[in-house]
Amino acid sequence: MSWKDSAAYKAYSALGERPRGLEPWGVNNAGEVVIGLGELFCRCNIADEGEEVELCRKPRFSHTGNLRSHVKTAHKMKVAEVRKGTSSGSEGIEAEKFYKAIIKKHDALGADYDPNSEIEQTPGPVTPSKPPKKIHRPLVPRKKDRTVNKSQMRKTAGIGKWCPACKEVKRTCPGPKGSNCKAWEAFTSESESESESGTKI
Repeated sequence: MSWKDSAAYKAYSALGERPRGLEPWGVNNAGEVVIGLGELFCRCNIADEGEEVELCRKPRFSHTGNLRSHVKTAHKMKVAEVRKGTSSGSEGIEAEKFYKAIIKKHDALGADYDPNSEIEQTPGPVTPSKPPKKIHRPLVPRKKDRTVNKSQMRKTAGIGKWCPACKEVKRTCPGPKGSNCKAWEAFTSESESESESGTKI
């Protein structure tokens, strides 16, 4: 039986949201992110230096290939190449163990899981690894006149014409800085010396 047919992987691939308790990817000795066989959720850490780990908010991908493309283009990360053809028996065994551990932890944490609580690290593919590479959120894109480039913000944040918050109150997206607009969450904070009145929206 293939690892894809295992109960653990079927449970993982049926999840609509990221499994509880996932940890960010580390990198191998070549500085590449190692994405496991069949992974469908982005585990890039988008928190700023010194902040609590915050994983990418992108929802479940339909295929691992789409996830790999996202990591390369959105996070500008190098991704370890996968071996062509059918996975080996040992790779399949490791993949099945990986998803069993993920689902076991997901179920154990329960629906009231607090991601800020101290938890045991989720196992990953067995590869030589370095500490997780910090993924920095980009600065707010601006036009030549220094006004915010709203369309570029939405594109980078993966938002269509409106984020849910802006659509609900029927305002242009992105909304004012400091509002509940989701587009701003994809970007790092600018200098604290820049006041709200001085920011051109």
